[in-house]
Amino acid sequence: NTAANTKYLATSSTDDAGNTSAYTFNGAGNRLTSTDALAAQAVLTYNPDGIVATATAPGNGSNRTVYGYNTDHSSPLSPRWRGRAWARSG
Repeated sequence: NTAANTKYLATSSTDDAGNTSAYTFNGAGNRLTSTDALAAQAVLTYNPDGIVATATAPGNGSNRTVYGYNTDHSSPLSPRWRGRAWARSG
């Protein structure tokens, strides 16, 4: 995980209809938030290695997905449906 030059990352985009989405990034250049023209916001957090730790979809502020990985990060672990147990994927 290294520092990125975030000044070159797009902080917003506008579609042909004039709808603007905004983005925020951490110092490593990982996207933290995406907010659409209706103010719906997706949020990502990262572990110290820069790998996604949690993801929250727009409208699900209290219902986030938590990701886990084995110690060498070669195989992601993801929660099974309804978050009942961890399941290996990939």
